[in-house]
Amino acid sequence: MPIEVYINHIPKCAGTTVSTAVESWFPASAIFSYSLFDPSQALSWPFLRSHVCWLPPALLEGRRLATGHFGEMFRRLRCADAYSIALVREPGSRCRSLLRHIAGPGVAVNAPELQPFINRNVPLDPREANFRQCYLGSSMVAYLCEDPGLVWGPYTNWQKAYESAAESLSTYDLIITTDRVRPMLSHLARLFQAAPIVPIALNMRSGAEAAPDLAEDFNAKLAEVIPEEFALYAYADRLAQAQLDRIEQDADLAVFDDRGRLAAKRNSFSLDLGQAISLFNFNQRSKVNAPEWAPHWARTLAADRAGIDLAVAPGRRNLFLTLWSASVPRLDDLAFFINGMAMMPQRLQPDASRPNIVTFAMPFEVTRRAGWTRVELLLPGYQVGAEHIWLFDCSVTGG
Repeated sequence: MPIEVYINHIPKCAGTTVSTAVESWFPASAIFSYSLFDPSQALSWPFLRSHVCWLPPALLEGRRLATGHFGEMFRRLRCADAYSIALVREPGSRCRSLLRHIAGPGVAVNAPELQPFINRNVPLDPREANFRQCYLGSSMVAYLCEDPGLVWGPYTNWQKAYESAAESLSTYDLIITTDRVRPMLSHLARLFQAAPIVPIALNMRSGAEAAPDLAEDFNAKLAEVIPEEFALYAYADRLAQAQLDRIEQDADLAVFDDRGRLAAKRNSFSLDLGQAISLFNFNQRSKVNAPEWAPHWARTLAADRAGIDLAVAPGRRNLFLTLWSASVPRLDDLAFFINGMAMMPQRLQPDASRPNIVTFAMPFEVTRRAGWTRVELLLPGYQVGAEHIWLFDCSVTGG
């Protein structure tokens, strides 16, 4: 079984918070994490990031979630089809946190190249000789760059490394910045049919207390020293906001609070699916047959049963489902249920020249103020892989 979810845990970007939440949704035996490696071996992260890419594939057998300081090459080689998540942080805040972490007891193995710049009697000025090269080895650019040779090889090229990292970022399914952790985790909980997110306590600090003594205007000086890192974060921030806007728009069927709980329900809506969904062959990991948000509300329940969860406000409503099948008679075999009650839908023919596309209309009433309205479609004798029922449109009116 290939890895389903990959979290590029860039250090000091709230990765522990996100990984801990996501790991709770998987059995321990299905998780491949850097915690599996013995820290007493004192493997540097650059070495681990290179070494882990060439581990025998058998070591990943049965693993569904991969999370750790493994970097972009590991994703390309071993998690190419996984739902991928990148964690990023504003460079100044991240640098302070990284330095504070390295200065802590018992963590000398982490980014040892930065050790000479801490625990001194003078404030750290990032413009000091060699600081740039030492920091960039543990940077977001390094973790998102596809070719480690651009970072650690004899022909280091940070401009190309930045361009590679930016290109990689654009291919991630979800980019989580530290100021968007809560809504993004709520989205992930819905996406993976997980339990609601418990209140999140982010283990992050900011300001002077988040690092050893630093020179005044540290952030401004840091931006002069590592402009690639600041440019990459600015790009990531734009991508993350665009993703969050799309999530909120696409999830118009419901409104969630920052704990992943249903906070509001809609009287009416029309879901713009973007493309059709094969209900009975629905694959939660598919990026072809479904928009990225679809798994949290449409899925295959059993071999012959599909379900759609809708957040509908109480009252009398009308549901419209537009379906397609290669076999017109199979559409007549469908049975519909709403919250367990059998329905007798009215069959509408939007286009007489296309008999394979049918809209089913059914009135129903929502009495519960909490929870989802479950729509189920039963197709007796369904042959897995041999036939498809495609959902083209889903609308609710009334109220």
